[in-house]
Amino acid sequence: MIAIEDRVEKIVRKDEPFAPATQFAFLYLLNNSLVEKTMEGLAEMLNYSKMTVTRIFDELNDKGIFTAFNSGRRRLLRYSQDRKTAWEQGKKYLINPVTDTKFINLNTQRLEDEFLESGITALSHLSMLSDDAKKTIACSRDSFQRLLSENRIIIVDFEEDAEIKLEIWRYDPKKLSSEAIIDKFSIYAILKDDPDERVQQALSRMLEEIKW
Repeated sequence: MIAIEDRVEKIVRKDEPFAPATQFAFLYLLNNSLVEKTMEGLAEMLNYSKMTVTRIFDELNDKGIFTAFNSGRRRLLRYSQDRKTAWEQGKKYLINPVTDTKFINLNTQRLEDEFLESGITALSHLSMLSDDAKKTIACSRDSFQRLLSENRIIIVDFEEDAEIKLEIWRYDPKKLSSEAIIDKFSIYAILKDDPDERVQQALSRMLEEIKW
């Protein structure tokens, strides 16, 4: 009975979208072009518990995108095939990392290290697409709560009174990018369901330019 239940759980997990923690790990591995990563190393980089990373390993392995294996006493994860194939297999499981959107004004101009440009703003840097009227930026919920408590950002009641559109993410976007904008894979995750044909064309061109 236990074996049957375990098999059913794996089938369900294979068909479901990524859990947020798994998506965070998946995009981290892709963006850093890592061939292999230990459980301990991933836990440290993403600030997750061993239990959470165990679930991440299991989910990526069950979906066939990565292979989890033991080497001595260490548990490791590596691409089942290669980085490009991992992306092609995994992109159908992506969820939107944005959990909430706020329209804000900044109480100080020195916040470049707190946010990354996101959404259409980020895509406009990588294509001929024009930016929206309001710049879009992103941060984690922890960062948002801290900046709000420090009175460094001000939430406005009406969109027309705001300077900026702020996305609050399920995880820290800064861990996925070394640039001033979010990573390309996350741009895709946010905008893949946008009905605007121009956005979809810009996304396709952006992905075509990735050097695998």
